[in-house]
Amino acid sequence: MKKYQIIIYGSYGYTGELIVDESLSKKTTILLAGRNEKRLKIQSEKTGYPYKAIDLNNHEALVELLNEGEVLINAAGPFINTAPQMVEACIEAKTHYLDINGDIKVFEIIKTYDEKAKLAGIMLMSGTGFDVVPTDCVVLKLKNKMPDASHLKIAFTNI
Repeated sequence: MKKYQIIIYGSYGYTGELIVDESLSKKTTILLAGRNEKRLKIQSEKTGYPYKAIDLNNHEALVELLNEGEVLINAAGPFINTAPQMVEACIEAKTHYLDINGDIKVFEIIKTYDEKAKLAGIMLMSGTGFDVVPTDCVVLKLKNKMPDASHLKIAFTNI
């Protein structure tokens, strides 16, 4: 049994903070993580969540961190520089991987780990930020509701 349901790596960045703030209203066990111990400590004091500072280039420490969580949310970019290390460590730790990335090159890199992830019994899901997966789901729903439509425009607002 893993100690935390979710590890949020890059928790103190813009989107990471949004994820952490949303998590506060849930009954979820969270571990804050990232490279900057000072920022993690401040965030931990504000939220009450524990934290660990980890260097992504220390594979053993990263695997040790991920052994504590069921799911990793990678909110630390640039993802071309963080995703490969995270995915490899997630496979070893048998921890599910999610990220908020929208870069097609990162999708392609993560796809190369598909067989290893299946063997480890974990999911690798890139693009869970608002710009990819949710919009694709909306498009599919609209296509199914209006199969004869030939054009689609999507716009977002925070009204």
